[in-house]
Amino acid sequence: MKKMLTCGLVGVGALAVPLGASLALPLGAGADAVPPATCSTQMVEVDGISLTAALVNPVGTVTGTINAAHCNIGVYFGPGHTGTVKGATVENANYFGIVNDGGAVNVTNSAVENIGDSPLDGMQQGVGIYFDKDGNSKGTVESNTVTGYQKNGIVVDGVGSSATISGNTVTGQGPTAVIAQNGIEVGYGATATISGNTVSKNAYTGTAGVSSSGILVFGGSWLAPNVPYTTGVSVTHNTLTNNDVGVYLYNSPDGSTAPLTATNDSVVNNTITDMYMSNTYQAGISDFGNHDNIVNNKIGGAGYQPTSAPTGSVYFAIDPSGSTRPHIK
Repeated sequence: MKKMLTCGLVGVGALAVPLGASLALPLGAGADAVPPATCSTQMVEVDGISLTAALVNPVGTVTGTINAAHCNIGVYFGPGHTGTVKGATVENANYFGIVNDGGAVNVTNSAVENIGDSPLDGMQQGVGIYFDKDGNSKGTVESNTVTGYQKNGIVVDGVGSSATISGNTVTGQGPTAVIAQNGIEVGYGATATISGNTVSKNAYTGTAGVSSSGILVFGGSWLAPNVPYTTGVSVTHNTLTNNDVGVYLYNSPDGSTAPLTATNDSVVNNTITDMYMSNTYQAGISDFGNHDNIVNNKIGGAGYQPTSAPTGSVYFAIDPSGSTRPHIK
């Protein structure tokens, strides 16, 4: 029994809080000593929505604390721009912490915190670091801490988008019925290397028939016409703890069948554990693809033990039931 994916974010699922002056304070906004930034008067467009940002195409390295409590975005880099965020704390925006919208951006040694609404709600927004699904967003996301996100921690989407995602600590809310979160997401034909990250506490207890993921790789025209598969993504040496699905590979033309062509995504040498028994579908690795490579992963915990599943639930260490020709070792 495969569960429905929860890859929704702005432009995928339902849109969220109306824009304007009456924005709800984001998660944890009241506790910050740094005053909120004044939002740029220049509106930016992300996934077809006009949004405000604390910083737009900043020149030089972004560092220090950016409290974006009155803005939709903390830091925005537009098409063709290059940028560096290093040693910064970006917090309290309600849509995105950092957006790379067709630029070349490196985000390193920074904290992205409390991106979403307060209190937490089910609107499909609140992404810590976002490489836009319109594509051609490139860069590095390395050695950051991403916490308090509403929907997803780190997202790289879109044809031509690519990133090295390494050494980050990404922490979800823990078991919640409010929204199904994902720690790291790569989709819509993007490419990425995902290595050495620590991703935990993405667990959904609601009744919407979906599961949360530590790492989610997905694509195909089940999302929308002509959306390509997300292929050749490497997921290695990550530590994934207490996520409904540790690594979820999901490429499909129609949401029910595997691709006819090889997707060649790799999940190798990861440590994946789950002590939660909070969802009706849980798996250390769930594979829906063609010729994906799943090798030498350490998987444990009651949440991935088939014999531990409560009545009406199914648990797997590795679930290749939707895949064609997987290489599992």
